[in-house]
Amino acid sequence: MRSWELNLDNALTQYLVDNNLISGHALERAGAAAAESREDIGDVLSTLGLLSEQDLVQSYAVLSKVPIIERSRFPEELPILNDIPDVFLKSSRVLPLSVTQNRINLAVVNPLDKFAKIALEYATGKKVKYCVAPASEIAAFYDDSENNEQKKLIDFNDGDDDDLARLKDMASEAPVIRFVNRMMQAAVNAGASDIHIEPCEARLKIRMRLDGMLEDQEDPPAHFKAAIISRIKIIASLDIAERRLPQDGRIRMAIGGRDIDFRVS
Repeated sequence: MRSWELNLDNALTQYLVDNNLISGHALERAGAAAAESREDIGDVLSTLGLLSEQDLVQSYAVLSKVPIIERSRFPEELPILNDIPDVFLKSSRVLPLSVTQNRINLAVVNPLDKFAKIALEYATGKKVKYCVAPASEIAAFYDDSENNEQKKLIDFNDGDDDDLARLKDMASEAPVIRFVNRMMQAAVNAGASDIHIEPCEARLKIRMRLDGMLEDQEDPPAHFKAAIISRIKIIASLDIAERRLPQDGRIRMAIGGRDIDFRVS
């Protein structure tokens, strides 16, 4: 365990002991488990049932002097943070509550840990303001979001007017917009000459041509397939209802302070 992590654990355990929230025996047991698993001692105490999640949240709030955010105040959808993968947010156990021109309001599990704050401020140029929320509620938000996306983002083989309207709605979903934007930004940053998007039966295969060679990229979730294709058609001013005849279009996107033109075929 790294020294800064030990300092964070020491601050928390000292507070818990001083306020009679845990016993010496409980601390010894949790400390051994934390050393073995390399997890935060707060997580270990909560997992072992030695400290309630609510007491842990309250302790973090007092120690870091940040407010507690209620689940009812979570956003309905994850705010768009360009260039920040959702997987980073989820794995870091942080939840952007709102994003303005200059600031990100962020719910976190452990506000004593400043890694996410430093990383997001560096990546976005915005100030990050913390509040604290239970780990179970942040995890539940991401689980609910993924379940909702899987229900909404389904493939369509033959489209009627209702299906086309739903495709347009899905193409406007924040996760789809983020994926397409990141894909195009990554291609420009890598110096790719082409992006190949190939709809397969069970997935959407994405490859980029780098130095004349096509290189596989990470596949998006399979249930994004129809929405991603529709998103690209929409921003290229193509007909999303046409699925048999070839079409050509163009996209202009600002990337890295430059206007980049993409030809879409």
